Amino acid sequence: MKVNKIIEYACVMLDKEDLMGSPILLGQEDSDEERKKELTLLLKCVNYTMIKLVTHYKPLVSSMTVSTSEPIAMREHTEHIIHNILSVKTLAGASVEYSIQEDKILCPNVGQVVIKYSYYPKEVAFGEDITYYAEDIHEQIVALSVVSDYYFIKGFEEEMNRYDEEFQKAIANIARKKSEIYIKPRRWV
Repeated sequence: MKVNKIIEYACVMLDKEDLMGSPILLGQEDSDEERKKELTLLLKCVNYTMIKLVTHYKPLVSSMTVSTSEPIAMREHTEHIIHNILSVKTLAGASVEYSIQEDKILCPNVGQVVIKYSYYPKEVAFGEDITYYAEDIHEQIVALSVVSDYYFIKGFEEEMNRYDEEFQKAIANIARKKSEIYIKPRRWV
């Protein structure tokens, strides 16, 4: 999924095709300040949509193995911005009780533990690829949320609601579990 493609779809939905020819999308400077401002706003909406997808649709999950001899400072063990701690388990797979104080995880000294956590995505820039949802979500679906957020910022509530509703329907269709269709065999008489 490409950031520029998401922005292009959003520009079409917003009827702002003139923004698609900006040199900013090619990694160059743009002398038109208004166009630069609009594209920067759309990029912020893309980043916000990525956060919405992670927190409401499908979290980005990672894990790490650390020692429990002292409180575990997550910032020292990962470059990700942590959204939620999902589990803390021993290497054998037994759950370990833990508590969170400030930015540290406290748990009994059981040797090594595996901490499974969800995290926020890093901000993207023009021209970058978004790899974590490339197979699941098409750029047009992300563009629906970008347009909804754009209208929210601009104060157009009716348009915002319409595009947000379309985005929610599209995400619900993707998230719905698909089952195999089974047709009973028929006998021909």
